[in-house]
Amino acid sequence: MKEIYVKCAYKHCQHESQMLPRAEAVKVGNRYFHKDCAETQDYIQKARNEYLERINSTEVVSVLVNVINTMVFKKNIPADYVWFTVHDCAENPRKSHIRHAQGLYYAINFEWVKKDYKKWYDTKLRREQMAEAAKAEEAATDKDGADFKYTAPQGVGHFSNIFGG
Repeated sequence: MKEIYVKCAYKHCQHESQMLPRAEAVKVGNRYFHKDCAETQDYIQKARNEYLERINSTEVVSVLVNVINTMVFKKNIPADYVWFTVHDCAENPRKSHIRHAQGLYYAINFEWVKKDYKKWYDTKLRREQMAEAAKAEEAATDKDGADFKYTAPQGVGHFSNIFGG
């Protein structure tokens, strides 16, 4: 059977070929994305929404999106770091003093944000590795078909009856 290819719907897709097999694509609504394109878009959306909800709801949205896109696509800062910077600045407003979108250019260089991001990223990696290991273990168990199932022996009503008493 012929494999069906779809085009990545992300306008900032940086892959050589925007075409990808449907089996590998991530479907969001009616659109298909590369896995990392969908993740980048999600983090940018989260950063935008969190900034507007928790830092400055009167910010001009086009300016905010322009600042975030500049950081991610021109300065090559990972989108999850940009989101984490916004999140951390919203959590610690007395440390950050961010009041406008251009302040994010300075916030990405705060030492406390870098330290917090490293902790968060290490935890995220550990969770992903544990999930992959659990999935691999589950797949190995399914292949063997030898699931261990324990059932208590029948007829032993009370602990004292174990020794015939």
